[in-house]
Amino acid sequence: MAKFARLGDRIIGRIERARTLDHASHGLGEAVAIPFRALGGPGKRVRTALHGTSYGHSIHPALVTVPLGSWTASVLLDVADGVAGGEENRGFATAADLTIGIGCLGAAGAIVTGLVDWDKTHGEPRRLGVVHAAANTTALTLFLSSLILRRRGRRRGAKAVSALAFAAMFAGGYLGGHLAHRRNVGADHADRNPAPRNFVSVLDAAELEEGKPRLVEVEGVRVALVRHHGRIHALGDRCSHFGGPLSEGWVFRGGLVCPWHGSRYCLHSGRPLDGPATAVQPTFEVRVSDGMVEVRRPETRRDGALARDTACTAEPPSGIGDCRPKADEVLVGHHMLIRGLFDRIAATMPNDPHRLELLDELAGEMDMHEMIEDEIFYPRVRHVTDSIPIAGAEHQQLADQLAILLTLDPSTSDFDEHLTALRSALEHHAGSEEREMFPTAQRLGDAVLRDLGARLVERLEELRQSRLQKLVRLGRQVLLERGQGRIGRAMQETPHGASRGTSPR
Repeated sequence: MAKFARLGDRIIGRIERARTLDHASHGLGEAVAIPFRALGGPGKRVRTALHGTSYGHSIHPALVTVPLGSWTASVLLDVADGVAGGEENRGFATAADLTIGIGCLGAAGAIVTGLVDWDKTHGEPRRLGVVHAAANTTALTLFLSSLILRRRGRRRGAKAVSALAFAAMFAGGYLGGHLAHRRNVGADHADRNPAPRNFVSVLDAAELEEGKPRLVEVEGVRVALVRHHGRIHALGDRCSHFGGPLSEGWVFRGGLVCPWHGSRYCLHSGRPLDGPATAVQPTFEVRVSDGMVEVRRPETRRDGALARDTACTAEPPSGIGDCRPKADEVLVGHHMLIRGLFDRIAATMPNDPHRLELLDELAGEMDMHEMIEDEIFYPRVRHVTDSIPIAGAEHQQLADQLAILLTLDPSTSDFDEHLTALRSALEHHAGSEEREMFPTAQRLGDAVLRDLGARLVERLEELRQSRLQKLVRLGRQVLLERGQGRIGRAMQETPHGASRGTSPR
């Protein structure tokens, strides 16, 4: 058994280190996310329901028991059928066929919820999750094949196929167990240390700005402080879903949003309002004494009991002939371009038809920024920084929020609220790269960074001119037409609607 355990660990280790799986992971993740993004707000609610947020636990482990139990029973019934034999003992065969069918039906639900949960992971668990899903999909395909063979009267071949399917199911279950018990996917990642038991001063109340989370540490526990509508709230900083830093998140509709995967927690109770989180976030009692914010753990309950232009424009320093911008300079310049588009949208009157045009431009620039980072920059800097998986998760978070924004009427307060939330997500992502990733990337050297910068600039120009990008833009315009409401009618009625200029790039 020890040899088997060591062999299993070696195989899993190789899978988790296989960066070649990242490409397949990215494609599968997009395939999972696109249907929910296309639905906008309702899609987000459906995804939250599939995570099991309102249930309080992930639904996937409960649904997995149906195919595991049914398929295991079917194999045992096949064995019993072989031992009993004879046409007069058809009960075992009938029961085996029935349990295979039940297992296949249950597997459909387990696969859907499993993919939704997997899409909100990153790094090594995400790679292992791809293989886990492949093994279980193989098992489902083989059991369906076995069922077809049984219907055609080829029971001996069907039993052999079921045996192969059971082996694939076992392998998938082994990997699933590793994800749950070694990688803690689906486990509670929040810090539930009972400290501090008494009120402790942590921050001058005057330093806490409205709507801007602030990290403090007290007795070894990291706490996110938030002032919202004048009231101060305190939640544990480690997100219960995957350990993300809530103090780097933002406030949206009375909840604190994790910047990694988008879980949103009620500021009052810590209850998850949006998935993928299912566990209640730890909260603290707060009071202000002599101008200081003081916090302590609640005494009356336990946590969890509650339910574009990036070309070289500056002169190079003396002695340096290569004036091409470095990769980090290109990306910072593009960050500034995107920030400028946010500012221009916010400064535009709600009923101004130009708002839709700016929103379309913003969506295009954000989409292209994600592509050039994923295709060119991240693969090259991966070996000098360990923040690439988190950055990839933040890309998904931005894409999800942008998809919802595109379905909203730009003249409404709901649009402005979501625009502010998207800006907060962008600022977190861009700020993290500029503070941490880009300085670390300097270890590659100027020559490498300037070559990367030239590739980024070239790729940006290719994307802006590509037919595929134009088709993507056409798809966005369909979403905009769906969500534009009265501002869309205003665009059609305005005499200038047919001659709107394109904003400068």
